[in-house]
Amino acid sequence: MCGETSDFVAAFDLDSTSEAIFVEDATMVVGGAGAAGFGNAVRSITVYGSDLTTVIYGPTSVNGTTIDLNNINFTVPQSGGDTLYVKVTAESIGFNENGAQSGPFNLSLVIDGNDAYGVDSGNNLTTVTSAPSDNFSVVPVQLSSVDFVSSIGTVSKDSTLSTDSNVAILKVVADNWSCTDSLGGDLDLKITSISLNETLGVTGPTTVASYEIEKTTNQNDINPIYSAPSAG
Repeated sequence: MCGETSDFVAAFDLDSTSEAIFVEDATMVVGGAGAAGFGNAVRSITVYGSDLTTVIYGPTSVNGTTIDLNNINFTVPQSGGDTLYVKVTAESIGFNENGAQSGPFNLSLVIDGNDAYGVDSGNNLTTVTSAPSDNFSVVPVQLSSVDFVSSIGTVSKDSTLSTDSNVAILKVVADNWSCTDSLGGDLDLKITSISLNETLGVTGPTTVASYEIEKTTNQNDINPIYSAPSAG
C-alpha cells in the first residue's frame, strides 16, 4: 500500500549441485503490464535472506524497470541452496506526493555469468534468469480482512430462520492509510461488489424469498444497501 513497506512480494530459490557459488552482483528486472510505472509507484526494494529477517541487500532506490544489486556478495551453498525474499517500499500518494497507483508488476532475478563463480573452481557461471514472481500492485487503500462473525457490537446472527433473520454477519476491515487525494483530503474505500454463494438446506424446502445487505449500524433502515432474490 502507498507509503508503506510491503510483505514479501517475491521469493527466489537458488541452488547449486556441484559446488558453492559466490554471487558478486545481480539484477532485479521488473515485468508485468504496469512495469513502466514501477519507478513512480515504488521507492525502494530490500532483499532478505532465508530467515526472513536478515537484510542481504538494500534498501536500494528504484529508478526504472532494472534494479542493480551491485556487491550483493551472496553465497549459494552446495546441495542445499538458499532463498532470497523481496519487499518493496511504495511511494506516498496524494497532495504534494509523487507516488501513483500502478501495477500489476512482477520481479525476475538475473545473475550474469560474469558476476558469479564457483567457490572451489573459480569458474564463471552461465547467465541465469528466474521465472517471474507473482503479480502485485501499489494501491492507495485496501481491505485487510473479510470474515464471517457471529456478532458485532449489539448485532448477533440468528440461530433460527424466520422473517427478517440475520443469517450472516460479514465483518469488513480496512487497513489504516496515510495517503490522501490530490488536494490533501481523506481517501475513502468503496466496495462496489459482493458475491455470496447460497447453499440450500437438504432437510426441507427453502423458505428464503430474498436477501438484504445492511450495515450493522442501520440494521432497521427501510432502504437496505442492497437486496436480491434467493437463488432457490
